[in-house]
Amino acid sequence: TYHVAMVYDGQALKFYRNGFLLSQVAASGNLYQNDFQTWIGYYAAQIHNTSFIGYINEVRIWNVARSQAEIRSTMTSSLPAPTGMPGLVAYYRFGNLLNRQGNAAFNGLSDGVATTNVTNPTCATFTIDSCSTNCTLNEDFSFKTQVCNPLEASFNTSASGYTAVRWLFGDGAGSAGSTTVSHTYAAPGTYAVSLILTNATCTDTITKSLLVGAQYEDILITRDTALCAPGPIQLRSQPALSFCWSPSAFLDNPNSPNPISNSPTDITYTYTAEVVGNNLITNGNFSTGNTGFTSAYNYTAFNTTEGEYYVGANPQSWNVALSGCGDHTTGSGNMMLVNGAPASDVQVWTQTISVTPNTNYAFSTWIQALWPPNPAQLSFSINGKDIGSQITASLPTCTWTQFYTTWNSGNTTTATISIVNKNTQIQGNDFALDDISFAPVFIKRDSVRIKIEQPKVSTIT
Repeated sequence: TYHVAMVYDGQALKFYRNGFLLSQVAASGNLYQNDFQTWIGYYAAQIHNTSFIGYINEVRIWNVARSQAEIRSTMTSSLPAPTGMPGLVAYYRFGNLLNRQGNAAFNGLSDGVATTNVTNPTCATFTIDSCSTNCTLNEDFSFKTQVCNPLEASFNTSASGYTAVRWLFGDGAGSAGSTTVSHTYAAPGTYAVSLILTNATCTDTITKSLLVGAQYEDILITRDTALCAPGPIQLRSQPALSFCWSPSAFLDNPNSPNPISNSPTDITYTYTAEVVGNNLITNGNFSTGNTGFTSAYNYTAFNTTEGEYYVGANPQSWNVALSGCGDHTTGSGNMMLVNGAPASDVQVWTQTISVTPNTNYAFSTWIQALWPPNPAQLSFSINGKDIGSQITASLPTCTWTQFYTTWNSGNTTTATISIVNKNTQIQGNDFALDDISFAPVFIKRDSVRIKIEQPKVSTIT
């Protein structure tokens, strides 16, 4: 079920679907006046049977250009007082063919096989994007804000089985044809971003409310500083998933969270970072052993075949052929040791947690290969839907690499989060997981000013 609106405002022709501006073309001049008949759902040329097949209701014709806010205000309900609404010319609800605006000259006539006063058997009332065939598309999407430009975001879906994909970014812009897109917003704010997937029989839409922009907060440890003369000063910041210094001038290493500045003059540095809140995962570092999570693999203290795992500190005690790697947390603590099975989409690690609706979260894990051939290939999954890009363990063995993706909870209050095997080869696929995290994530910004004092020099004669 869709609400559609076409508007001409003297500058552009605009097409709205469900209150969102999907397309527009520049146009100007006066509308052409004629006394031709107006048809609803009928095309006189009858080329390839192009008359509308379906249900139509709440048709409204105006002689004024309606704004997006005005369209949204009445698109899900009937007009309360149509006879007194400025600019309304005709209004049909199709209980009959009378013009409910009141001007009888625009009462309608029936033609063809169309009938009035009919109820849609699957939709008694209008709800946006409802009454469609149930889709089997396994859709969700992840996103990532560009830290150096918090108004730019990239979106990705791992959905499959669709014939068309479209994105609506919530600011009137959209994109079609690609599972990975980027968009730059004009201003900070909260935007309703929609992913629309279509297959041969249905269309499915998932919409999430995303916060775009940076929040100002104290995330720099170094305070504004005055130096008596130009010289080095170290800038210290709180931990973050990713960050960006601006400007990068006179920093010894702009890729460090704690660089040293040697600016010869006054300068203000801005630090923008992707900061995570409290980790919601229980036993994410495996310090309490084989607790707090489930796995589709078999737990065993000695590895003999694929599809087995163990929580311990020494891979070679579990399987003598593996590399003697340490854990990520301390170098000597527990980690999850895995000999992956050659079966795709098996849940290696799973935990269910409560989440807050319309909140951004970062799902993160550290992974290392334990045997060189055929490194592990994994993916993140939330509520049975793959999100983010595929994870591949780095070589050489014993090299810990962090992978993370960002996810918005939408209307969800519970998240079953999983790390899923994607490797189907028998040989290899031996790896370790550690320090799994799932936490709220925020883009935050702070600044520090370095002032170079110029001491006064007095001459005594």
